Amino acid sequence: MRETLTKVASFAYAGLIYGFIFLPVAVLVLFSFQDGRLPVPPFNGFSLQWYEAVFADRKLMAALANSFIVAIVSSVIACLLGFLAAYALARYKLPGSALQRGLLIAPMTVSYLIIALGLLTVLNTFGIKLSLWTIGIGHVVINLPLCFAIIYSSMGDHHINIERAALILAPMISR
Repeated sequence: MRETLTKVASFAYAGLIYGFIFLPVAVLVLFSFQDGRLPVPPFNGFSLQWYEAVFADRKLMAALANSFIVAIVSSVIACLLGFLAAYALARYKLPGSALQRGLLIAPMTVSYLIIALGLLTVLNTFGIKLSLWTIGIGHVVINLPLCFAIIYSSMGDHHINIERAALILAPMISR
């Protein structure tokens, strides 16, 4: 009886937390289809005029395309660099590897705003103009520690045996 009550209370608590987090987003999405100018109740009627206005704005669509380009390229680069660093630090005994892991993960403890301001200061100091490249570099700097931490944590000792088996079996399969 007590376990059932605890389980029900836990699910109710989780439901309240998710509701608190996602209800404002759901309300904004709902009112984005409203015919009126302000997102206030009551719901005046269904309309796609705001989406039409957004998709008709060429500058906004160009900015969205740039955002997608930066997101995809910086994610691929951060994952690639994170994998290379994680593989090297997980598979090889390097001098100072604990310090290197700490330095790679340290930016996760700093606010993104502080990292961005520091990067802006460095770029201005060296006279580098802001562009999509510098935005991409900033995204790689922010995403790299998280990519490294996730990939490194998944490279446990049990994966070494899988890699050894793959190296042994690969010549047999290729025949």
